[in-house]
Amino acid sequence: MLEAAAPRPDEFHGRATRDELNAAWIRCHADARRCRAHAALLRDHSVSAARDDWAACLDREVAA
Repeated sequence: MLEAAAPRPDEFHGRATRDELNAAWIRCHADARRCRAHAALLRDHSVSAARDDWAACLDREVAA
């Protein structure tokens, strides 16, 4: 979803400058990479105790 949110050349961008669009594209793709890395870490069974703690923290953040 984050990659889909990145600006594309065929879209209307309003008054956004090329630099702003480039920054948004980079940010969206970097966030997507971080999400994938985080998901892989949560699935890593070698850190199961920590994974449970992280899941509880994420649940609290989502509820907030």
